[in-house]
Amino acid sequence: MDSIPMVIITGQVPTPAIGLDAFQECDTVGITRPIVKHNFLVKDVRDLALTLKKAFHIARTGRPGPVVVDIPKDVSLAKTSFHYPERVEMRSYNPVKKGHSGQIRKAVQLLLQAKRPYIYTGGGVILGEATAELRQLVDMLGFPCTNTLMGLGAMPGTDPRFLGMLGMHGTYEANMTMQHCDVLLAVGARFDDRVIGNPKHFGSVERKIIHVDIDPSSISKRVRVDIPIVGDVKDVLQELIAQLKEAQAKPDASAVNAWWSQINEWRRRDCLAFKDSTEVIKPQMVVDKLWQLTRDRDTYITSDVGQHQMWAAQYYRFDEPRRWINSGGLGTMGVGLPYAMGIKLAKPDAD
Repeated sequence: MDSIPMVIITGQVPTPAIGLDAFQECDTVGITRPIVKHNFLVKDVRDLALTLKKAFHIARTGRPGPVVVDIPKDVSLAKTSFHYPERVEMRSYNPVKKGHSGQIRKAVQLLLQAKRPYIYTGGGVILGEATAELRQLVDMLGFPCTNTLMGLGAMPGTDPRFLGMLGMHGTYEANMTMQHCDVLLAVGARFDDRVIGNPKHFGSVERKIIHVDIDPSSISKRVRVDIPIVGDVKDVLQELIAQLKEAQAKPDASAVNAWWSQINEWRRRDCLAFKDSTEVIKPQMVVDKLWQLTRDRDTYITSDVGQHQMWAAQYYRFDEPRRWINSGGLGTMGVGLPYAMGIKLAKPDAD
């Protein structure tokens, strides 16, 4: 659920002993099937190199995720000539990369006709390396934009067109804009329960929805969409931008300006405001002060899961992608420290 690419290599009892309740036998393939993207049981050492190539390919392409390679003891002890393939082709696994141009054309037309548009993005924009394209799109259209917990940093947190995080712990203006928009462009997001709550209530408001995602199973899974676009978000946004440049029409400036006036009314509530205290140290103040001290440095923030995670997401203004490292999909407890250790290994000069 966190879309983290991993290849997990596990040991298994010898092939002849599989299914016979041998000492320390575990049905790794069966147990992990519901929680991984794919798994393999290698029964011939000659298949090992190709299987590992496939595992890394599956883990890193499409929607990233974990892949298990289970290797019986006799296979791990066997010898063979090693030939690691440069490429791998799998007929049963072929993620769609390029979005349908006709669907993108429909999306462009709908966006240009919008009176109350909204751009809603998730972690897929960051995973798809599409941050630059998202920012260019917002620059071109001038539409308001929000990020989910996993998408923070895709749009600069200090940009006036960014309305803050969306959902249960999101800002008032981000959620009100979602409720009252007439055209919603969802990119790399999945309309999960922490964002929209009850799908029936969300669906009761009339709006047109464009949904861009690399994972076809995420589209119309919780909310029916009007224009589904399956494809790599970077490629789709590039094509969307190209078609917008070619289009003769422009967004309805008068309607969009009126929409911004309404959004700014909601903003004036200042929902994240808090009163400082000389008696207690408020977590909101701590995170805000941390942001002020580190905003001009190459800083990575990790968190565990819980209320402190929400305070960090609300009060630290992430201007760059991949600076907010947390488990927002699965909600794994205790990940903050090991995530920080991993970042320090990968980025030793960062803060």
